[in-house]
Amino acid sequence: MRANFVATSSVNMKNPHDLKLSPESKHLFVSDVGNNRVAILDAETLALVSSFGSDHQSGTHDVDFDIAGRAYLADTDKNCVTIYDMSGTQAKLVGELSERVRGPEGMLAHPNESIYVGGVRGRAMSSSVRTAS
Repeated sequence: MRANFVATSSVNMKNPHDLKLSPESKHLFVSDVGNNRVAILDAETLALVSSFGSDHQSGTHDVDFDIAGRAYLADTDKNCVTIYDMSGTQAKLVGELSERVRGPEGMLAHPNESIYVGGVRGRAMSSSVRTAS
C-alpha cells in the first residue's frame, strides 16, 4: 500500500489531538487542546470553516458523534463530556456527562447510545447511557 502526501493545514492550532470526519463527510472536527476548542476544517482543502467551545471548554481532547449527529467532546480539565447539537458547522451546547468522569481523554459515542469514556485520572472506563431530555 502506498499513500501520497496531499496537504498541510495552515490553521493555527495548539496541540491538535484528535479528529473525526463529520457524519456527512464534509468536515474534519479537530480537538484543538491548547486553544480549548474544536476547529472545523473543510475535509478537501483543510481550511478553517468554523470552531466552537473556546468560551467554555478546557482541555478538549476527543470528539465523536452519535447516531443523531450530536457532537460529544471529552473535556479533560473540567472532568466532563460536553454535548452539542450540530446544525452543519454551528454548535449549540445542550448538556454534559460528568458523573464518575475523571480527566476524560478518550471517548466513544456508540450506536447503541452508550457513551464510553477513558480518563487519565481514573482507573476504570466509564459508560453512560444518554437519555432523552
